[in-house]
Amino acid sequence: DSTNIVSPVLSVITSIDYDHQQYLGNTLTEIAKEKAGILKKDIPALIAPQAEEAEKVIQEVAEKVQAPLIWLDTSQINALAIKDGYWEFDFSTEKENYKALKTGLRAYYQVITSALVVKAVEILNQQGFSISKQNIREGLEKTTWPGRLELIKLKEFDLLFDGAHNPQGTKTLADFLVSWLKERNYSQKTLIFSVMKDKELPKMASLLFPLFDSVILLNQKDTRAIDFRQMDGKILNLAKQYFIVESVDEALKLAKIQAVKESLVVASGSLHLVGSIKQHLKNNQKPYQEKSYGL
Repeated sequence: DSTNIVSPVLSVITSIDYDHQQYLGNTLTEIAKEKAGILKKDIPALIAPQAEEAEKVIQEVAEKVQAPLIWLDTSQINALAIKDGYWEFDFSTEKENYKALKTGLRAYYQVITSALVVKAVEILNQQGFSISKQNIREGLEKTTWPGRLELIKLKEFDLLFDGAHNPQGTKTLADFLVSWLKERNYSQKTLIFSVMKDKELPKMASLLFPLFDSVILLNQKDTRAIDFRQMDGKILNLAKQYFIVESVDEALKLAKIQAVKESLVVASGSLHLVGSIKQHLKNNQKPYQEKSYGL
């Protein structure tokens, strides 16, 4: 794939979990073997913490192709939750002590990702690049990622986008919400949800649906998407109450009807869903928001 048509100066593998099984395989061992395909002879590879079976595969492939591995040492991270889902952290490496770095993206897992970035920059600097500590600090703090725990304020409710579309991403979203909602005073919490047929809906639904007062299930006009009208009632009944709709417009209108003074709407389950809602808002709300959010 595209990761293998270049000659890298550094390879990076983030934490591996189940996704795109139709292409990568149905076990972590199979998926890790595909991911480890980016390892090259004599090219350093920076690796995030992995499940035991994934770590074993990466080690084996690295030995076979003679790629030197560098594992991220998360024991050297000291993180503190600050405001609105963001984090500040210290990180010590063999060369530097980084103090009070701030994440530009919400949720704790971005601390791990940010530390991976810091370590990657150090390795690049050893190869002749010139990226300063201030560059690192500003880069992390100014990072934006449309559709990833992205919060915008509409007239009727706050709208949180998250493109989580597998169990790992959904668990990360659910963990974030449980913590983040403690500092918010939402009286009504609604989920707009859609998902593709090849995803693990039972796991995703069990993690997300119980967190909301209402779940709006959107049947996307895509042959790959699940039709909730044909869903097992056991899955649907994980929601306190649910509604099945056929369009983004209908989903947002229903969310507005349900909204009270302090309401949150979360859109998740599919990047396609996030993109469709963003496009609908762009087409129907002027101005959309003070930032373009990638549109």
